[in-house]
Amino acid sequence: MKSNSTISIALATFNGGAYIQEQLDSLASQLLLPMELVVSDDGSNDQTIDLIQNFSRVAPFPVKLVQNRERLGYGLNFLNAASLCSGSHIAFCDQDDVWLPQKIARISTILQSGSFDLVAHSAKVVDRQLNWLGANFPDIHLENSLNESDQSVDVFWPGFSLTISQSLLSEVNLAVSLSSDKANFAHDELICELVGDRSLYLIAEPLALYRQHGNNLIGFHGAMLARAALPKKS
Repeated sequence: MKSNSTISIALATFNGGAYIQEQLDSLASQLLLPMELVVSDDGSNDQTIDLIQNFSRVAPFPVKLVQNRERLGYGLNFLNAASLCSGSHIAFCDQDDVWLPQKIARISTILQSGSFDLVAHSAKVVDRQLNWLGANFPDIHLENSLNESDQSVDVFWPGFSLTISQSLLSEVNLAVSLSSDKANFAHDELICELVGDRSLYLIAEPLALYRQHGNNLIGFHGAMLARAALPKKS
């Protein structure tokens, strides 16, 4: 495993003790290790903090844990973690998923090939035991870089599949600072709205396991597929 990545991982946690160890182990098993892991915890009262602190002692990369004094909520908690990252790009990480070993390496290769502000990838939808449920989300059919004319107005890629540049993060943070409804937003929805004419790249290969366990904050349903995939090209 190598550790020369410029990609930081932003992990937002809240009472994630049931599944977070598998996610942390998958981060440590990356073929290309991240530059760092930054965790923003939103007031967990289960074993989440202990698991993260134990992981930080053995992790093959730096781990920074921030415990929020007040609840930030889903979107702001992710942005808090991302804003503390020092890498050129930030990969958002859900506490209950599992990353496949090649994820950071694949994304890093794409970033080295061009100046992209956003990279999104496919993922396999799995059950509690990580058995594939026969669907991918997002279900990206065509691997390619996109420009503004290729993008659908209502296209959406979920946060766990996104890696964004510091420049795009700054724009997102500015939009949040100017908003009158900071508590009720999803960071991934805002990122997809603001990507605009910025450069982005879609990876068709599934690079994570998107776990469905019945207590997902958002979760997967079939209707989401239409928003997470561009039309197939002949």
